[in-house]
Parts: sequence; C-alpha cells; structure tokens
Amino acid sequence: MDSYTKDPCKPVLEVLCSPVYGVPQDSVFGPILFLLYTVVLVIAARQGVSVHSYADDTQLYLHTLAINCEATFAHLIECIDDIRLWMSSNRLKPRKRSLRVSERSISLPKLTAPSLLHCRCFHCLRQLRSIRRMLTSDTITTLVNSLVVSRIDYCNAVLAGVHEVHLRQLQRVLNAAARLIIRKRKYHSISATIRDVLHWLPIRQRVDFKLCVTVFNSLHNLAPNYLSTMCHLVAENPSRRHLRSAARGDLAVPATRLL
Repeated sequence: MDSYTKDPCKPVLEVLCSPVYGVPQDSVFGPILFLLYTVVLVIAARQGVSVHSYADDTQLYLHTLAINCEATFAHLIECIDDIRLWMSSNRLKPRKRSLRVSERSISLPKLTAPSLLHCRCFHCLRQLRSIRRMLTSDTITTLVNSLVVSRIDYCNAVLAGVHEVHLRQLQRVLNAAARLIIRKRKYHSISATIRDVLHWLPIRQRVDFKLCVTVFNSLHNLAPNYLSTMCHLVAENPSRRHLRSAARGDLAVPATRLL
C-alpha cells in the first residue's frame, strides 16, 4: 500500500483542496483568480476611467467640469457596462452596489442608483454609542474618524464662504462625535476638549484647511487637471506682473457671474 494513503492528514488535505465555493486561504489558485478579477482595472484604464482599489473593493471615478457632466455620466455608464458584460461572460457576478452621484441618478441594466443628498452621521453615532463602553479610547476615536468625521470632511471645500448658519449642523455633528469619544453628556461644553484633547479644527477652519490644501496641490500639479488649470498666479500674467498682488504671490481670480 502506498505510504501516502496511510497519511492521517489525507482527509483534511482533500477537504481543503476541494472547496465548494471560493478559494482556500494561501491557495496557489488565489493569485490566478485575483488577476482574473482585476482585469476590470484594464478595462477601466482602456476607457480612460480612474481606478482606486483597496483590498477587494474597487472604485471607478472621473474628474470633469460642470458643463461636461452629461458626457461624463455617459462615459462612466459605458465603462461599467463593459465591465458587467466581461464579468458575465466569464461567470463572475459583481455585487450590486449603489453609485453615489450628486444631483441625479444613474440607470444601469437591472440597477437604478439614486443620488444621495445627505449622510446619516447621527445614525452612526447612535450605533457606536451602544457599544461605547466595550471599546477603548483609541478604538472609538478610529471608528468615529472613519465613519463620521470623514463624511464631514468629504468635499467640504465647496462650503468655503457660506454663511455660518449653514455650518451649524455640521458643527453639531462634530460636537456629538467628540462627546461620544470622551463620554460627556449632551449639554456639556466641548470646545476646549475638541481643541486641546482631540486636536480637531472647527468646521469653518476645516473648510479653510481643505481649500488651502486643494490650492497647494493645484499649484504643484498634484491635483486633477481641471483644478490645476484654474489656478494661476497673478505674476504669471505679463500685464499684471507690476502689481502688488503679484509681489504677494496672489492668485488670479477669474470673473464670476452669480445667479
């Protein structure tokens, strides 16, 4: 009798190497199937769509001007449709997830993605409050930053210059998140704690900081092209180099028509 058949580990090996679904951990088949799945990145690159991947999560996105929104939506839908067809032909079924696009919905085969005009930050805080006593300070801080503060900071540069009344709701969310971390009640003062303990900026300063970072990246070619092309120094204009604004390093403000 073959010595391999006497191996008591043979039944275990047979079970691990013959999975019904998925791929076993550290399997030699893992890289092959992973490369097969990431062909979607090649399809997106061929379509000129940017890709951001983390672990098994892949996001497709495009940068565009407001006047080119319709063409950009059509381009994104075409790319997603090509990926869907490729995955269907290779017997891969991607998860159906909502596409978050502002001010309109995207219609895909068997999927309608409505736009989301609000985020449920207080819902996340209530869920975290129910497990707060079981978490350490570092853990709850990480969760709050990931689930709540990141939503507050998302695209907040568009709030630059708005009236204070429009920022109060975001500030209340930030205050509630700080009270959850340090375990203070609803009406306790939180301003000093946010500044000295958590080292968070108020909403107005967070907006200004994001705007400054965006301008810095635009001036150093670290931002998307549609932003970099909009940021020019006054000193770069030959007819305005003699102005004091050019000596200060000010940016040229384009003419804007407000509705």
